[in-house]
Amino acid sequence: MENWNSIQNTLTLGRLSCCFENREELPYRVSSLLPVNDRTEVEQAESYYKNRIEEARKSGEIIPFERLCALCQYDVLVQKVLALALATYEYPELQDLYRSLGYHDGISLELAAQLLSMETDVKVSFYEKRLAFQRLIRILPPAGSKGSFSQGTFFLDERVYSYLCGENRIDEKLDFLTKVQPGAGNEVLWIHEKEAHRLQQFLWQNAERIQLSGPEGVGKRHLVRYVCRQMKFPVLEIDGRILLNLGEEDLKGAVLRIGREMLLLESALLIHGIPAVTKEFPMSGMKRFVRKVIEPLSDYGYPIFICSEAGADLVTASDRLIAEIELDELNRNERIALWEGWLENYGISGVDTAVLSAKFRLNGREIQKAAERLAFLSQNEVLTEENISRECMFVLPNASMGNLKREKTSQTLEDLKLPEEQKKILKNISSHIRYRHQVYDVWNLEKRYAYGKTVSALFTGPPGTGKTMAVHVLANMLSLPLYTVDLSQVIDKYIGETQKRLEEIFVIAERSSSILFFGKRSEVNDSKDRYANAEVAYILQRMEKYDGIVILASNFQKNIDEAFMRRIRYLVHFEMPDEAVRKELW
Repeated sequence: MENWNSIQNTLTLGRLSCCFENREELPYRVSSLLPVNDRTEVEQAESYYKNRIEEARKSGEIIPFERLCALCQYDVLVQKVLALALATYEYPELQDLYRSLGYHDGISLELAAQLLSMETDVKVSFYEKRLAFQRLIRILPPAGSKGSFSQGTFFLDERVYSYLCGENRIDEKLDFLTKVQPGAGNEVLWIHEKEAHRLQQFLWQNAERIQLSGPEGVGKRHLVRYVCRQMKFPVLEIDGRILLNLGEEDLKGAVLRIGREMLLLESALLIHGIPAVTKEFPMSGMKRFVRKVIEPLSDYGYPIFICSEAGADLVTASDRLIAEIELDELNRNERIALWEGWLENYGISGVDTAVLSAKFRLNGREIQKAAERLAFLSQNEVLTEENISRECMFVLPNASMGNLKREKTSQTLEDLKLPEEQKKILKNISSHIRYRHQVYDVWNLEKRYAYGKTVSALFTGPPGTGKTMAVHVLANMLSLPLYTVDLSQVIDKYIGETQKRLEEIFVIAERSSSILFFGKRSEVNDSKDRYANAEVAYILQRMEKYDGIVILASNFQKNIDEAFMRRIRYLVHFEMPDEAVRKELW
């Protein structure tokens, strides 16, 4: 009984004054938390702090301990556990008292319930213990359990202790979690106004889970930050791929800690990097993510934004409502708006943003990086098309794989000795790229092109007539990267493999805004011949969706299918040089 009285004296409300007052208010703070015999001093302190808390409630002042109690709906059993845990954190020797009472592993609900019963003569029911446990794990992650939740033990960790002392910083164990304050950064919206309005409507309607799907770098996170800035609340951000790679126990602990941060920081949560459902990431993985992460975190009362790739089927995977906003890949007008916005932001003028957006299919994040690089470059150099293109290429992903090779280009149109007619076509191809925005968007002629927006060209003629060199010249004229494809290394006799490899090549080329050059396919006389038609058919189909430059070379135009020719915009025939051209070459 003496031990029980010691704990009671130690844990009376007045003894926890450090949680209710600022550290500077030392005159009102009891000297220590150690057990004392002077009940008068404790009772006077307790009376003072009870009055102090009541005044704070009336005035709206936030007291850390009071707020933790509010988060737990002022559950008296929870308050007792928090008080026990706090005292034990500051004075670990109290653990010896618990051990003498048979509690060896920390603060349990059973211990708190017995203390509470001694104070109030009210027995805590099984239901009240279970409810207290559900509320406590939102603040103190459980340290362990012996059979039932009532025997589960809790410890006050560094995160909650620092919060009670007035320091509200993210848990050090969540080093992958970052906080974006309202108004932090440069949340200016140059595109996606309709989507921003829709996102605000979802929040006004108290939507708890909102998915934003679309290609990488299209502006999903920027959109969330902008809307949250308008609505004046902070956002916690985490790369969802980190959570996807955690084991069961680690994931459970991380989710509890993330949820606690949402409560203590009063923040929404943004989870980004969620992949589409594929063979590598099947629907079972998506369902696990929803069940183990999204649904538990939804119970904390703050919005959750999930930024994912297109095809991340969260709606099907969840039994709860998930509102969805789809963002398409940036079109030229949107790229122009982003270029103009970021260049103005960095104080850069005189750049032809229409040409930039036509030449480079950069996403929003890459445009910001490129504009930042141009701002730094402009301090020492005059911006030209060449160095602007170079900086844009620096922010592009490295397009390299076994079947794709980056070529160095240095030849100019003057180096290429061709008849004037062929040179004129090369200049037309260059102009097509530079003025696509004017023709397609300003003049609204895009719908006139039945076979898509690809700038496709076929170079035909005998070997050694300059087909490959002309491709190099064109890449240099436009200051664009050039990648060549060796089709002999792509063709595979297994059904579907050739198309799969070609698709990978087109995807990489699209991301790197490059010129894609399919050289002459090497002659084959084995069983792979029968798959050549499938290869050509797939290239035709994929070219229609490719918003870039595709150049093909062939030694024999007469062998090319008519359907293929209908999809070619530019045909350049290279002939053996005549006497005048040979003289120029010499």
